Amino acid sequence: MPGPADVTTVLVTLPPGSAGSPPHRHPGAVFGYLISGEMRFEVEGEPERIIRAGEAFWEPGGDLIHY
Repeated sequence: MPGPADVTTVLVTLPPGSAGSPPHRHPGAVFGYLISGEMRFEVEGEPERIIRAGEAFWEPGGDLIHY
């Protein structure tokens, strides 16, 4: 990763059954950890999968992300 780089920490809370955010892209990598519940997660070109509480996930920068 070319420097300098910034790190931002965000807590996202979604109600049960939420559609989540619309498909989107990030300019850089995103690392996440699911605290509770589960969510559907899909990175462009990969199969959808279920992320469960206690699991981590990452989004490569620039790819289309679906929650």
